[in-house]
Amino acid sequence: MINAEPAPQIVFINWEEQLFSGATSAFSVRSLTTRYVRELRKYKEAGGRIAWMIHNAHPHSDLFTHHVTMMRQKIAAFADVILHQNVGSLRYLETVDSGIDAGKNYYLPHPSYLSAYDLRPSPESERKSILIFGRLLPYKNLEWFIRFHELHMPKVPLTIAGQSDDADYVDFLRKAAAGNRKITILAERIEDHALQGLFDKARCVVLTDHDTLNSGIAHLALQGGAVIVAPDTAYYREVLPPPAHRYFYPMNYMGLKKAIQASFKLSPDGHRQLIASYMRRAQYVNSDRISDALFRIFGTLLDMNAVADPAPIALEES
Repeated sequence: MINAEPAPQIVFINWEEQLFSGATSAFSVRSLTTRYVRELRKYKEAGGRIAWMIHNAHPHSDLFTHHVTMMRQKIAAFADVILHQNVGSLRYLETVDSGIDAGKNYYLPHPSYLSAYDLRPSPESERKSILIFGRLLPYKNLEWFIRFHELHMPKVPLTIAGQSDDADYVDFLRKAAAGNRKITILAERIEDHALQGLFDKARCVVLTDHDTLNSGIAHLALQGGAVIVAPDTAYYREVLPPPAHRYFYPMNYMGLKKAIQASFKLSPDGHRQLIASYMRRAQYVNSDRISDALFRIFGTLLDMNAVADPAPIALEES
């Protein structure tokens, strides 16, 4: 895209770690980084505009984390605007480069998935299980939750579902859950039409990542009808509505047990009110509103006079 003819007016960088997909050595990653940074510099010097969205602090793979950070330092320097989906993203940027011009920063919340998935709350569903949903990756420490289930919730069905590119890790999880008939591991892509069935069976969906800048699963769960049980972090307090905070847990077994038990004890009326608060949040950050704000930022970038002193783009209250 950077070298396209004619050159694009704006280069939008998101999920930059994907540049390293398939890389197997530090040498190849350095080569990829050098080439990419050189292309960005050439594009910038030719008058191009760069927008960078910070999506995560830690790459999905622990490999080459240092190289990702070095590349982000260059991207931050080249970028005309840096898009942040939460306050934690601003704090993270300080660790990447504390000298970045604050005028580059724009706040743009993560959109919900109401228009992307047909998943919706089913009030009449019989919800008796625990769901952990999302890509099965080692950094999520899913074996910790399997051990928790064995010790504290052995009679409650637990489903761990999501795609994985790490066959060894999936084998490890299956061995950890071996002999436990209450645990189901679905290590596969969950098709859109199957989401409803998964969420309809779940009393709660447990979010596992306590050290994240963004959780697509949290935003999807807003529309799934299950109680969201999440780590008690500043990020989740920011993106989940206040009624949801009762079901946060510290990263220990007893805290998690208490939060899950509270979800199962919730009355039907309390459940309806909680789910309504989730849906209001999802509707507030619907993709149409977020896309409109994003394209207004792009419009500012294309206005050569406005780039020097960009006006903040804010979501209008609904």
